[in-house]
Amino acid sequence: MVITDELFAAFIRCKTKSYLTATAIRVDQTEALDVQRHVLHNYKENCQRYLATKVFKGHFAGNISPEILSSKQYSLIFDCALGTEKIQSRFHALELSSAVIAKPQRYIPVRFVPAQKIEKYEKLQLAFDALVISMVLGHIPPFGRIIHGVEYKASKIDLSELITSARTIVQNISAQLSSETAPELILNDHCSSCEFKARCRQSAVEKDDLSLLSRMTEKERKKLRSQGLFSVTQLSYTFRPRRRPKRFAGLTKKHSLPLQALAIRERKVHVDGKPDFGLSGTPVYLDVESIPDRQFYYLIGLRISHSDNKIQHSFWADDPSQEAEIWTSFLKTLSNLDAPQLIHYGSHEKLFLKRMKERYGTRNSRLLKSIMSAL
Repeated sequence: MVITDELFAAFIRCKTKSYLTATAIRVDQTEALDVQRHVLHNYKENCQRYLATKVFKGHFAGNISPEILSSKQYSLIFDCALGTEKIQSRFHALELSSAVIAKPQRYIPVRFVPAQKIEKYEKLQLAFDALVISMVLGHIPPFGRIIHGVEYKASKIDLSELITSARTIVQNISAQLSSETAPELILNDHCSSCEFKARCRQSAVEKDDLSLLSRMTEKERKKLRSQGLFSVTQLSYTFRPRRRPKRFAGLTKKHSLPLQALAIRERKVHVDGKPDFGLSGTPVYLDVESIPDRQFYYLIGLRISHSDNKIQHSFWADDPSQEAEIWTSFLKTLSNLDAPQLIHYGSHEKLFLKRMKERYGTRNSRLLKSIMSAL
C-alpha cells in the first residue's frame, strides 16, 4: 500500500486513526469536520491568489511531470501530486528557491496553515513533503516554508532534523501496514476533531479502557498496568477518601485518577472535600468561547440568577474588531446588577478577564472589584 500524506498526517496524530484510514473503515461525517475542510480549502485558495501576485517567473496549478519540474519553468506550482510506488504526497505548493539562497535553484515544499501558531505535526508534514521530493527529484530540500495566519506570514522551517524524524515515521507506518494486528486503542486530545471519534470512544467504553481518563498520562497508564490495573472499574475500587492534614489546607489538591474512575463507573459527579464558594450578591455564571491561536474572543455567555428567574445573554463578535464592543456590552450588563459575582469553571475565563482588562480596561471600580475577585 502507498504511504500518502493523508496517512502520514493521521499517524502522527494517532496510530489508531492511521490504521482505520488504511483499512478504509467508513468514517462519520460531522459538521465540525466539514467546517474544518471548508476553512482549509478557502485558506489554500486565498494563499494561492496571494502568492501568485508575487512571482515573476509564472505559476501553475495541478499535476506536473518530473521532466517539467526539472526544467524549472515555474516559480510556484500549486496543488500537485508527486511520488513513487511506495510514497506519495499532494503538495499545497512547490516553490523554486531563490538563486541567491541555493545554486542550483531547487524546489522546496510549502504548506498552508490557517492557524496563527504552527504546531510540531505541521512541521513534520512539511518534512514528509520534502522526503517525497528527495525520492522523485533526487535532492533533499534543506528547508521549506509554512504560510500561516490571517496575514499570510511565511515561516522558514529548517528540515535537517525533521526529515530524519519523517523517515522514521514512514518506517513505522510501513511496519503497521504489514502487521495484521491493530494498534492499541488510546483516546487522546485529537479525538475531539477526528472522524473516528464515536467509533473509538464506543470501543473504549466497551473495553472499560483506562484511556477514558483524559488526565492520565502514558507513564501513569504503564505504572497502573504493572500493578495489575487494566480497567477504569478496577482503578475505581482503589479510591479511599482520606482526611486532609491541616497543614495542607491552603494547597490545591492533586487530581485523583481513582476518584475520576469512580465517577465514571457510578455515572455521578464527585466532589473531593467540602468546597466553600462564599457566594454573595448576584451570581453571574460566565462562559467564554475563543480562537486560542489568535487570542480572539468571539462569544461571551452569561447566565444570571435573579430571584427565581434565570436570564441569559450571548454577546457575539464576528471578527476581532468587534471584541471591544462585546466587552463593553458585558460590562454594561454587569453594571445593572446588584453586587455581581462572577462564577466560572477552569482557567479559560480567568485568562479572558485578565486580557480584556489589559486591552480595554474598565473605569467602574465596582465592576473592577467583581472582575478581580474572579481572577
